[in-house]
Amino acid sequence: MNEIIKLVKTCRVTAGVAERLRLAEEIFHLIEPDLRFFVFRAIRPTAAKDVLQEVLKAVATGMKKFPGGSNEEFWAWCYRIARNKLNDHFRRQAADRVPPMPPGRTLAVGGIVRAGSVVMNESRTQAKFVRVLKWNP
Repeated sequence: MNEIIKLVKTCRVTAGVAERLRLAEEIFHLIEPDLRFFVFRAIRPTAAKDVLQEVLKAVATGMKKFPGGSNEEFWAWCYRIARNKLNDHFRRQAADRVPPMPPGRTLAVGGIVRAGSVVMNESRTQAKFVRVLKWNP
């Protein structure tokens, strides 16, 4: 595993584009399987492909700015990028799933709407739901 940090350090100081690309490809082949396992374990395979691509792209573009000097720091940095990309994916997924309610609309669930409150007659569960709605407008 010591070879990864050597490749990263060499890649950071190499001036030639062709040589940097060759080093980046070697680094990619060493880190991709572990990052693939990490990402694919967290989300569906169809979405995981896109997230993995974003992770690898972020690692490649941030390689020059990598602040560490050891294998452990490099792997921690890679996994932090992967976690952040997964969190971005989950945020986008949550935003797609729950559209915000327009201002001024009132939610009525099985009851009658009166001046912004919901009157319910069906069950205790619905009454609890109404209490929650009243306290969380």
